[in-house]
Amino acid sequence: MNQPHPQPFVLGSGLHDVPADVGGICLVFDREEVANPRIGRCVDDLMYLSNSTEHCQRFANSVVFVFDGYNDDPREVHEIPECRAFLATLNAHWPYWMHFLAPIPDLWATFLLCLTPPAPPVDIGEGKFARRYDPGAFKGLLLAQLHAMNNLHQLHALDVPTRQRIFQTAMSAVDATTMDHPEGPQP
Repeated sequence: MNQPHPQPFVLGSGLHDVPADVGGICLVFDREEVANPRIGRCVDDLMYLSNSTEHCQRFANSVVFVFDGYNDDPREVHEIPECRAFLATLNAHWPYWMHFLAPIPDLWATFLLCLTPPAPPVDIGEGKFARRYDPGAFKGLLLAQLHAMNNLHQLHALDVPTRQRIFQTAMSAVDATTMDHPEGPQP
C-alpha cells in the first residue's frame, strides 16, 4: 500500500488547519507585502506554528521561505534592501527561526546575510566571491536565535534529546554556510 508523501504547505491564506500529510511549511513573501512592508499575515501564520506544541514538534527544522516577485532582479535576496528590512522586521516579531528553519545551507545563508550588516564581497578566486559579516553581529544573531529557541522549548516542555536534535540540525546548516568560507556565509 502506498503511503502519501508529505507535501509542502504554503501558509498565508488564513487557513489554520494544516493537513496531516504535510511535512513542511513554505512561507511566501510576495513583492507587494515586502515593499510596503506588511508582516501581519506572516506573523499570524508563524505564531500558529509556535503556539502549538504539536506544530512545534511536527515542523521543527521544516520551514522554508521564498521571496516571490524578484525573479527578474539580478541581485541576491540579501542584497535587496526591502527583503533585508522585511526579514529583519519579521524576525523582531517572531524570533524562532533556529527551531523551525529547514537545514538548507543556502536558506540559512540567506537568513544570516539578511540579518547581519552588509559587507563588501571578498574575492576568493576563480571569479567567486564570498560575503563577509560582522563577527559580533553574527554571534549576536545566533545567540538571540538560541535564546528564543530555548524559550520555545521550555514553553512546550520538549525533552532534552528533541531539543538537542533540533539545535544540532540547525547548527549543522549554519556550519555548512561558513565551514569552507571563513569570511562568512555564502549566498
